[in-house]
Amino acid sequence: MLKNLTYIILLLAIGSCKSPKTFYDYHKDYDKAYEAYLGGNSQIQKEILLQSFRAANEDKDLKVPPGSYLEYAYIVLREGQRELANQYFEKEIQLYPESYTLIQALKDNYENP
Repeated sequence: MLKNLTYIILLLAIGSCKSPKTFYDYHKDYDKAYEAYLGGNSQIQKEILLQSFRAANEDKDLKVPPGSYLEYAYIVLREGQRELANQYFEKEIQLYPESYTLIQALKDNYENP
C-alpha cells in the first residue's frame, strides 16, 4: 500500500513539472523584430510580425501578443498607409480593449498633428 502511494506521489510530482502552455504566439524570430526596429529595418520587422499573426491564426489556442497589431499598424502608418494602419489598430482594440486610450491618442496625433 505504501509503495503504491509513493508511485502515485511520484507521478503527480512529475506531472506537475510540465511547462505551462503559453497564451501568446511569440514567433521564433520575434526577438529579431526588435533588433530590426533598432536597426531601422521596418521591412524585416513587418515580415516577422506578419509571421506571428499567421501562426496565431493557425493555432486557435494562441493569441497575437499584446501590442503586436499596434506595432504593425504604427509601421504601416509611418509608410503612409493610413487605412491599413486603422485596420490593425482596430484588431488591437478588439483583442485588447485596454489599448483603446493609447490607440486613440496615436490616431488623434496623426490626424491632427
